[in-house]
Amino acid sequence: MAIAKITLSCSQCGNTFEHRKECRNRADADSHEAWAKENIDLCPACYRAQQQQRAQAAVLAALESHGITLPQLTGASDKQIAYAQSVRIRTLADSISMMDAYINFEAKAQKVSADPAFARQCEAHGLSVAEAITQARHARCLDKLHLALTAATARDILDNLN
Repeated sequence: MAIAKITLSCSQCGNTFEHRKECRNRADADSHEAWAKENIDLCPACYRAQQQQRAQAAVLAALESHGITLPQLTGASDKQIAYAQSVRIRTLADSISMMDAYINFEAKAQKVSADPAFARQCEAHGLSVAEAITQARHARCLDKLHLALTAATARDILDNLN
């Protein structure tokens, strides 16, 4: 076993960082070092920030295409709000493929909640209309997506999505 180890300079922040990888033999390690020199130009912190920006852009584009705006978060501190926002974006990025299902579910739920026959069925089962819709949302695994899209406090997001 050999370790490929190379010191690089970040093209974004200018800091130097070390890239390491375990390889099978010295030839693989040398090959990886040459590849890293050509292909790795961001330090881990800048790379992580770039990935978060890409995820946020994808989420915001998906929300915009569906006409959804996220509520402004409130919280105890700016740090809490920033962290809750990152958790919200990560949750939405992981659930972006379910956005259409969520939109369809909410449209149907809005229609059904106005139907008196549905209200009678809910009463017969000992549920309110809102409880029945919440249970149906949970059964379809849309509850976390709903919370990420509708929560207005950082505490709700951090307590339920983190």
